[in-house]
Amino acid sequence: MEITIDNHKSIFECSIEELNEVRAITKQAWGVVQQREVLTFHPGKKVSFVHKRQKIYGEVTKTNQKSVSVKTDDGHNWNVSPGLLTLEV
Repeated sequence: MEITIDNHKSIFECSIEELNEVRAITKQAWGVVQQREVLTFHPGKKVSFVHKRQKIYGEVTKTNQKSVSVKTDDGHNWNVSPGLLTLEV
């Protein structure tokens, strides 16, 4: 979906009830996107993510509803948003 100036004007003219409805729909859509992203990662897959400008490598140990548990090569455990993970070959 493309956001246009017309969309912005429409949003600013919405009532509180309409804005709450838009917020609820957006929240639901984010949940669906997160679940879809989580499904791309399976236990045993090699992944990486960036933390404080450093690339961290590890292996998926568990997929949760909104995050992926990763055990890094140095033995630490992280819960990471799937949007921050990259599959490694």
